[in-house]
Amino acid sequence: MSRTSDWADLIGRALLSLIFILGGINKAFHFDQSQAYMSSQGVPATHLLLAVAIVIELVGGLGILLGRFTRTMASLLFLYLIPVTYYMHGFWHATGPMAQEELAHFLKNVALMGAFLFVASHHPGRFSIDSLIYRARERERAAAGERRIRAA
Repeated sequence: MSRTSDWADLIGRALLSLIFILGGINKAFHFDQSQAYMSSQGVPATHLLLAVAIVIELVGGLGILLGRFTRTMASLLFLYLIPVTYYMHGFWHATGPMAQEELAHFLKNVALMGAFLFVASHHPGRFSIDSLIYRARERERAAAGERRIRAA
């Protein structure tokens, strides 16, 4: 991989994770308002689901940012966005300017889902914890192989 590609992977992961990290923090600090909004959208069990949403957004966002369990975190956030997009951005229920706003949020989430599919199917790049762990394991395997050769 090129140096440009490595930096693009890091910056792309940072930009992609930002909406989830900040969203999770915002939901946690404004729990009651977030819960009321979820209720207004017809979401059941809002207290429990909001807590789950906060954890998924923070853990998933940080995982993508740091490049740790990247493919798993991208898959988790992809799956998370399916019900979120349906329940929270149902533009088909809205009218007037609100319909346009919900459509924009709906399409943003669909685009994010596409980005997460891309991330889930690719290596997170050199500047990731996953890559550091992989390279350390490869060095250990090589060293173990050399020790076996010398011992033989």
